[in-house]
Amino acid sequence: MRRLGPVLYLAVGCAAIAAYFAVGRGSALGHILLYDSIGASAVGVMLVGVRSHRPERLHAWVGLAAGQALFVAGDVIWTSYDLAGSSTSFPSVADGIYLCAYPVLTWALVRLARGGDRRRSLSALIDAAVIAVAVGLAIWPFTLEPLLEADGTVLAHVVSLTYPVWDLVLVGATARLVLVGRRGPAVGLLLASMLSLFLGDLAYGTPAASGSYVLGGANDAGWLLSYVLIGAAALAPSMIRVRPARPLGTQVTARRWLVCALALLAFPLSLVGEYKSDGTIDDVYVFAVVGIALTVLVVARIAMLTGDVDRMRAEVEATARKFRLVFESAPIGISLGNGGIMSETNPAFQRMLGYTGEELAQMHFSEVTHVEDETALQAELESGLRDSFAIEKRYVRRDGTLVPVVAHIARAADDSFGIGLIEDITERRQLEDELRHSQKMDAVGKLAGGIAHDFNNLMTAVIGYSDILLGELADDPQRAERAGEIKKAAERASDLTRQLLAFSRKQMLRVSRLDLRDVALEMESLLSRVLGEHVVLDVRPGADEVPVMADRSQLEQVLMNLAVNARDAMPGGGRLSIAIARDGDDAVLTVVDTGAGMTPGVREQIFEPFFSTKHPTEATGLGLSTVYGIVAQSGGTIEVLSVPDAGSTFVVRLPLASEAAVDGGEEPVGARVPDADEHGEEQTSRGRKHPAREAVQAHDRHLRDVRAKECAA
Repeated sequence: MRRLGPVLYLAVGCAAIAAYFAVGRGSALGHILLYDSIGASAVGVMLVGVRSHRPERLHAWVGLAAGQALFVAGDVIWTSYDLAGSSTSFPSVADGIYLCAYPVLTWALVRLARGGDRRRSLSALIDAAVIAVAVGLAIWPFTLEPLLEADGTVLAHVVSLTYPVWDLVLVGATARLVLVGRRGPAVGLLLASMLSLFLGDLAYGTPAASGSYVLGGANDAGWLLSYVLIGAAALAPSMIRVRPARPLGTQVTARRWLVCALALLAFPLSLVGEYKSDGTIDDVYVFAVVGIALTVLVVARIAMLTGDVDRMRAEVEATARKFRLVFESAPIGISLGNGGIMSETNPAFQRMLGYTGEELAQMHFSEVTHVEDETALQAELESGLRDSFAIEKRYVRRDGTLVPVVAHIARAADDSFGIGLIEDITERRQLEDELRHSQKMDAVGKLAGGIAHDFNNLMTAVIGYSDILLGELADDPQRAERAGEIKKAAERASDLTRQLLAFSRKQMLRVSRLDLRDVALEMESLLSRVLGEHVVLDVRPGADEVPVMADRSQLEQVLMNLAVNARDAMPGGGRLSIAIARDGDDAVLTVVDTGAGMTPGVREQIFEPFFSTKHPTEATGLGLSTVYGIVAQSGGTIEVLSVPDAGSTFVVRLPLASEAAVDGGEEPVGARVPDADEHGEEQTSRGRKHPAREAVQAHDRHLRDVRAKECAA
């Protein structure tokens, strides 16, 4: 409905103007009913539009309505002269009221153009002045000069000339709205209204000065049309919000240069027009003064335009440098292209895929996209529902490996240009996998601990009743033997529950200050017998003391389980290396074997209870899960590095004992479970995970030594 308002008012207003010229201009009553009604309706419509739309420049629109109200007041005075049947001289009281409206309208139009960049506003002001002066100079010989040559008093000549000159000021002020970046139907209707007012005043000045003015002429058509146009402007939806001016760097300077060039042509054209009209140039001094003023304005504007061009060039160069710096040094991949061709890529994207910039510039994005992800991406691009979106996909590197990424795609509105911001999420995926694994282990541990605790209580009762039964069957060896088997089975089940409690970190520990080297050296002979003759054991305790607060028996169980696991991985023989060292605040136990190694899938599950690569009758699958539970309950971490056919490396890190810890003292600790952070990720007692670079290096050195000995043999 808002869009129809201006159109309907224009239609009704034009119909009223036509009715006035058809039937009303010949009578005073028709003049009152139609002429004054059109002007009054314009003022009323403007107030209604301002009240309903609440524009940003509210006071300016009220000022426009006030200026129109003054025009209407002058019309009413003219009507009163007609009703009284008396003639009036020129200028009259009505002309005084008309002239009072011009400052109000000028103030309102200037206020509408306020805001934004000051330099841009000043540039628009000079442009508007150039336009107004140039138009006035160009039409002087044909319209303005006759006003001075008409018969009448000096005051009549001044007033008749004041109308069109001030109209030029209004036209320039309205043009300034456009020059500062204001757009929309309201501004266009305002400009048309001021031009219509200008034409009406031109038609009014000469006959009014000579005393030959009559109602219903061309001037009335211009004035009435001006009323209707400004009323429609107030109803236009675009007057609700005045759009902000564009930044200086976005203006189109070519139009400004054209305005200056045309303005300079106004001076010689006016001279030619003056000479052609009567064969002489009588007003040479007037032309000289106005021409000099116009030239000064044009020169000042050209100087500003030159400065604007230099400033825009500097801004463009600075923007290009900033873009190039961001483009070249961004840590994420950036691809610019058109039609899917990656015409320009940054170094990060080139490193991500292993191609050079020249190679990628000839490639379509589908050539480096995994075939399973191409369909989803293409569907997103073809949907056209969004100009920008993000999608997870996989790129194929030059060497064939896959790179998981998140691609943020943005396209121009006309689809002529596109940019992609590509983030490598390989590390994020690894962290997510670690988090899920940690959460799974924690959940399994809680489940296993709860079951083991209740099952252990049941086995305690079975063992107790077995002892009672054995005492009662002392005289019956055959039945006592059967009762003994029941007790042995219950004890084996109880051992199994203790392993589950170790995994769930709910078993009781006897903590004391130990030297990790002593534990390993004391276990060396036992481990040698367990490993057998086909496995070479190499214990490297190091030179410095490695004190820890831990349960000795539990540490021995950790070493034993890791050694047994390594032995089973080397059925044909090999080498097992145990190294102990200090690394900052950590004690590091590294166990390296030259066995068969593990695949990534096996490596992710080795610490889960009951998981084993052996036949169920050969193993319970609790050896490494017990190690995991003991290390975690002791406040440490365990990591594994393994490659198929290249052995395995287990790295156990425990916190070093403080100097205040008592040597040989024991402290019972039970159910000490590390807290979980807000994301559910299991943490060590110091809240961090430890890298295993030293273990990897030791593993690599060990493998090189083994291969060298094999080659020598």
